[in-house]
Order: sequence, then structure tokens, then C-alpha cells
Amino acid sequence: MRELIRRLAVNAAACLADIAASVLAVAQPAVLVDAPAGAMRGQVWGDIRLFKGLPYALAPVGALKWKPPVMIPRQTGERDATEFGPACYQPNSRPPSLPVDVPGCQ
Repeated sequence: MRELIRRLAVNAAACLADIAASVLAVAQPAVLVDAPAGAMRGQVWGDIRLFKGLPYALAPVGALKWKPPVMIPRQTGERDATEFGPACYQPNSRPPSLPVDVPGCQ
């Protein structure tokens, strides 16, 4: 039984190494496109061109709050679009949807 488990572990490790190698081999040099907001540098994965973390509008703060989206002005230089930006804040817990003290709702 121990030998079977050892063989399975070795095979699983070999499979994971093959998958990691194939994923890394697919990533190709950066691709640059001229978008309305300026030059964007992304990645090529086989036939797919991948651009991450591109904002589609100015941040809705100040005078822009509760207004329709405003296009980003064209920038000079190139923007790195190979990584996602920071995630939005998400609270760790939510209030319960039903009060706990209500009879029959426990």
C-alpha cells in the first residue's frame, strides 16, 4: 500500500511539473496595441492576446460620482497590462439576512 501511495505521489508530481512547463512555454513575448486610451502592453498565450487590469473609465469619485462613465484620456507612453490591479475592498463578514431571535427562523 505504501508503495502504491509513493508511486501515485511521484506520478502526480511529474504531471504537475509537465503542466507547469507547458503553461510557462505558452507565454510568449509581450504584445503592444494602440488603444483609444494609449499604448497597452499585454501578453500572448497561443492565439489569445491577454490584457489585464485595464480601466474602462475614470474613477467615479468627487464630481464623477453617480454620473455616467467618463472615458480615460489618451496617455503617452505604454501601460503595462500584464497583471491585474488591486482588488476592490470586500468586508470579511456580512450581517445576517434574518434576525436570529425570531421564533421558527433558527
